[in-house]
Amino acid sequence: MVNNITEINQFLDLGCNAVEADVKFIDAYPKNAFHGQPCDCDRYCDSSEDLAKYLNYVRKITTPEIAASGEVGHRK
Repeated sequence: MVNNITEINQFLDLGCNAVEADVKFIDAYPKNAFHGQPCDCDRYCDSSEDLAKYLNYVRKITTPEIAASGEVGHRK
């Protein structure tokens, strides 16, 4: 469960090669990345991120030209 941009960076810095996002739908439309309770693995699961912002960030850090430009902060 990696449901905000800070957590994406945190887990990538730890060496993970994949992230799992939980998508919350409101009125049949995807709205945000959010898990909520109950939570496993002794994690804090109440953080969330606007889904468009979350996916745009993932797109940027996985597009070599954009990632190499430094546009997305410390991600390489």
